[in-house]
Amino acid sequence: MLLEAWRGHAARLLARWQDPSLVVVLRQALQADWQREQALVARFGSGSPVAYARDSIAFALGQLGGFGALLHLEWPAARLRVALLLLVLGSLATTGVFHGQDFGYPAKCVETAPQRGCNNEVKQWRNDIQ
Repeated sequence: MLLEAWRGHAARLLARWQDPSLVVVLRQALQADWQREQALVARFGSGSPVAYARDSIAFALGQLGGFGALLHLEWPAARLRVALLLLVLGSLATTGVFHGQDFGYPAKCVETAPQRGCNNEVKQWRNDIQ
């Protein structure tokens, strides 16, 4: 379950880079996650209780504008509809700014290491949300 969460977290971090070339990689990750799920179903009779990684990958694809990423996926119709909804929601996602308050992690600290000057910004962010 923890690994499942990290897969989804990695997809969300990649989406923040706003690199359109990542659409291909994320689509492959989406398909690989589905195949992994099907292997679990074949072996144990059921898959993961949550589709966290797939949902996060679909959301990240929407943030990157990868609207064709779901084409030609051989998934059940209900699962495709959920993925399409998450893709659309990802495309509509905002930065987390609401009435001038930023509730998101400092963006530059996602792309840079703490030793590059993010320590003070992260501390300030943590103080702001408490």
